Amino acid sequence: MERYGKPIIGVSLLLDEHARIITDIEGRHYKGVSFLTPERAVKALSGMHTYKRWLDLEEISPQCVPAS
Repeated sequence: MERYGKPIIGVSLLLDEHARIITDIEGRHYKGVSFLTPERAVKALSGMHTYKRWLDLEEISPQCVPAS
């Protein structure tokens, strides 16, 4: 993420719904994300794409949007 400014989406076929999907990565600002299925990863990417298109239409810079 730091080098290219693009998300890296992981799919880890975790055994149950309670497994941790967001993990800290030592020495990195961003956290790692792994989804339970490839379909969930695709849905997340689709949502990020839709959000980026909305930001572009509204002429809002992603740097101006507060982090949640």
